[in-house]
Parts: sequence; C-alpha cells; structure tokens
Amino acid sequence: MKTSMTSRLANMQQQLAELIEQMDGARTNLSGSLPGKHQSLTNFLQYLCVRDVDLRPLQDDLQAVGLSSLGRSELAIHGSMKASHAWLLKFTDNDFDPLNAIESVDDELKQGKALLDDHTEKLLGPKRGDRRPRIMVTIPSDAHQDQELITQLMDGGMELARINCGHGSIEDQFKTALEVKHLARKKDLDIKVMCDLSGPKIRTRSLGQGPGVFKLKTTKDAYGHVLTPARVHLVSYPLVNHSEPCLPVCGQLSSLNDGDVLHFRDLRGRKRRAVVEVFEDHRFIKSYRNAYLGNVTRLHRGHDLVLAVSHLEPWEIQHRIHQGELFSLCLSMNDYHGEHFCIEANFEAFWDTLAVGDPVVFDDGRLATVVHDKDEISGFVVLKVLRAPSKGFVMKGDRGINFPDQSPQLAALTADDQETIDLLHGVADIFAFSFIKHAQDVRELRQFLNSRQLDQSKGVVLKIETKQAINHLPSIIIEGLKLDQLGIMIARGDLAVEVGFSRLSELQEEILTLARAAHVPVIWATQVLESLAKSGLPSRGDVSDVSRGERADCIMLNQGDFILDALQMTHDVCCRMAGHQRQNTTLMRELAIVKDRHLDSYQHGSERLNWT
Repeated sequence: MKTSMTSRLANMQQQLAELIEQMDGARTNLSGSLPGKHQSLTNFLQYLCVRDVDLRPLQDDLQAVGLSSLGRSELAIHGSMKASHAWLLKFTDNDFDPLNAIESVDDELKQGKALLDDHTEKLLGPKRGDRRPRIMVTIPSDAHQDQELITQLMDGGMELARINCGHGSIEDQFKTALEVKHLARKKDLDIKVMCDLSGPKIRTRSLGQGPGVFKLKTTKDAYGHVLTPARVHLVSYPLVNHSEPCLPVCGQLSSLNDGDVLHFRDLRGRKRRAVVEVFEDHRFIKSYRNAYLGNVTRLHRGHDLVLAVSHLEPWEIQHRIHQGELFSLCLSMNDYHGEHFCIEANFEAFWDTLAVGDPVVFDDGRLATVVHDKDEISGFVVLKVLRAPSKGFVMKGDRGINFPDQSPQLAALTADDQETIDLLHGVADIFAFSFIKHAQDVRELRQFLNSRQLDQSKGVVLKIETKQAINHLPSIIIEGLKLDQLGIMIARGDLAVEVGFSRLSELQEEILTLARAAHVPVIWATQVLESLAKSGLPSRGDVSDVSRGERADCIMLNQGDFILDALQMTHDVCCRMAGHQRQNTTLMRELAIVKDRHLDSYQHGSERLNWT
C-alpha cells in the first residue's frame, strides 16, 4: 500500500511539474505599456495551458491526499499548482520546506482577487451593501417619462440601468439616460448607464399597421354573468401613463350629464349603449356589454351626435403561426408571389448560403423552423414550423431571427451603432456590443472608440452570443484586455439558440471561468427571474438560476410589470447564497474552447502583442 501511494505521489509530482513548465513557457513579453493588465494576461494564458488537457484524474488524486483540487484556482493558476507541487515534495522529502510556495500562492490569490475587484468596480461601479454581484435592470427607452419607476428601482438596489438601443428613438434613449444620471445625483448614488447596441441583428420587418381599436371589456363569472361593467374615462386628448383606461373623444364632452344614455354601433356593427357617470369635472361611461370602438365610432344622445372617438393609436398587424404550418420569409414583399403567409426580414447576408434543410429560429427559440423550399428568383424561402407554442406563435415586426448553421461575415459595429455611440457617449458609461464573433471585431471596436477618444473613458461589454464567439473566446478576451474597462456578458438568449439549449449550461460555466482567469467581470443575462418580472410569480427554475448567477459579478434583469419584485428577490437570493458559496469547485476537463487557433501565436511567443 505504501509503495502504491508513493508511486501515486510521484506521478502527481511529475504531472504538476510538466504543467508548471508549460505555464512558464506561456509567459508573454508585452510590447508597449499596459498598466494593470500584464498579470491578468499572463494568468489567462497560463490557465489556457492547463485547460487544454483533462485534469479530472489529477484533481481526484490531489483530493485523495488532502490537497486542493485546483477547482477554484483560476484567479492564480500558476501559484496554486506550485503550492500543490511543493506539498507533494514535502510528502516525499521531509527536509523540503514548502513555505515559500505557500506564501507565493497566497500573494497571487490576493492579487488576482484584487485585480478582479478593481476591474469590476471600475466598469460596473461600487456595490451597495453586502450583496456581492451588482444588479442591472433594463429600463424602457422612454422611462424618462416615469421618474417614479426609476426612483423605485434605485431605492430597491439597482446599481446599473440598461437601455436597449434596439428599441425606441434615440431622443428617448438620451433623455432616459440623462434622467437616470439626474436622479442618481439627487440621491448621491453612482448609477452606471449601459447602452446596449443592436449590432447586426436580423429581425422581421413590420407587417403594417391596422386602425386604432379600443375595447370596452366587462368581467364575467363562469356562467357568463356580468360581475363588473366596462368603465372608461372620457378625455379630450390621449393621456400617457394614466392609471385607468381613457378613451379620447372630440365633441360636446362638457354637455354630458350624470345618467345620460349614449347609443352607438361598434366596429362589428353591433348596437351598444353606455351610461354616463359624472365625478367632479370628469366624465365616465360604463357598459354591461363588450364593445369594440374605433376612430369611426360615433356616440349619440337620443338623435343628437355628441361625441366621436378620435386619436386612437394604430396597432401593429400580427399573424399567429402554428406547429406544422408552412410560411414564407422574404427579402422584399414587392417581389413575393407565393401562396403562404409571408413576412419580410433583413437576411440578405444569409441568402446565398441558406439551403433547404437549414434551421431558422425566431424570438430566442420560441419558434423553430426549417427551410422547406427556396425560390432563388423571387427571393424567398418557405419555412416549415417544427416547434411552436401550443396556442401558436404571434409573428410580427421586430422578431429576432437566428440562422444557427450560417456564419456570414457581418461587421459587429454597424453604421447605426456608430451613430448611436456618437449621440449617446455623453450620457452613457458603458457600451455593450452585440454579436461579437472574432478578435478582429474587438480590434475594430477599439479602433473606432480610439478615433472618438472614448477608449479610455467608456466601459465596453462584449456580448457572447454566437457559435463563432464561443470558438474564438480566448483570442476575443486577449484582444479585449487592451481596452481600459472590459466586461463579458453571457447573453444566453441568442447563445442558447446558436449552440442548442442542452449546451447552454456547460458553456455559461466555461465563459464564467475563463473570464475570471483573465480577471474580467461577467454579467449574467437573459430571462433571469422572467416569470416573476412578467407575471408576479417566480418559477422554481428561475430562483435556482439566480443562485447560479450569484457567482457572476453582475446579474441583469429585463423589464416587466413586476420588475420591483424581481429586483427584491434577486437581492434576497444573492445575499442568502453569499453565505453558502464563493465560486463552486470546477472539474477541469479539457476545454474545446481553448483550442482557438488564433492563440498559437500568443502562447508560443512568435508574435508580440502590440498594445498601442
């Protein structure tokens, strides 16, 4: 038994010695000046060396003799392995003193943690209270009209506000960012604003707009008896963010008296009546039957026309698609002559390589289709629905589209993104870049920011959401380290569609670990506590997801009617989990990610990194 253990110890010593030798060879001479990043880059390259092999048997052996399994060593991989190697030498040589190696790893771990904390605070701002991860909340682009919401989010613990630049007008986005900064100063808070750029996102175009419709809706019991009538406030102009339903009308509003009966035909041609109620100077109508009103609806008192519905906002036309159906996706509706329902999209870059049998996915995977046919002349493909919600999928404009098997060369920084940066850089602290694929994308982003003299003053978050970004993640991180303030977002919506939902769990762990090895803060994003934010009731899976996200440096919440509840629960779960975990132990199998071919020149020193 003693001989067997001696052999195992010697084998572990040899494995660790070989790994340490590989890490020593990965040290890179940096040209130019890179304050604060040399140690991060060195540790990252060394970590990549050890993750290129399967270390799980070695981890088991180290644990068996009471040593660290190295599962939490990404912040200081070299020192951790040297300390384990020193203890193994002590086991076989009583005269060997491991103290120097132990002190060394203690210093490296402290430095690694300090670097991550420093990079996190510089990018994401100071944390509030005892909760470790920051909380970022997506706010509507027109939230400047709702100061109360912004104030409540700040009071609830929000440290960062995210504005999705793919929705709303640039004017609203600017005003909202400005309002966040204004309210934060009044509260003496450092609230960061992150503007999330759209990037080369492929989306459906609008199906058009239908005429405005207002529905008078009663509530009924299970037998169809009316419990409460439809009641609506009559106003002479549309009211924004009003707490009760308002129907804009024109006419003799002030002439209405309490108890007056108004007659009208709704949009379906059905006869309806409503009774006027007067409260102070306000007029209301109530109806015991459902009705649909439009801008053509006229309301009569007796034989006299007294009111006309007006200023109803048009609604976007939608189309419901079910499983097994066929529908078309086209480049231009002007050229479409097919027999199926069709919607237009900006997928020109995918057209040449798109073929029958290729998957096409909509709205973060909610609708899964496959190319059934392709009309090269008219420029459309016929899609067959493989998976859709049981009640059908509502197709409309601005639905995101993914082509998982396609990888066209699209610029990560679009002309619209450049314009957004130029207009919002005065109010934004961070810009998030979408659909990064290669280190070259990051290089171009850095060059653009440098041309605007923003590369040192603005934070940059790289969203990892494509297959290509996963395959080139190490070189993307290395290029990103040249930025003054860098963060990584695990954008799990598009990423799950691109790589498959079954792979998402392992990949989010790998991204988190590799970013930590480079001392880069990570944002855990997409559908966190979505059930609670939208419906008011969390799912068990949502709560578990928050507990996993607590290991990241920031958790991002999307907007919803119950966002304040979601914010409170995120805070509570993170605080509770802080007493149970400080990064989970990682099993160190070999990672396909680290086989990025673009790393060879960095690791073997054949190319010097130019940081200027």
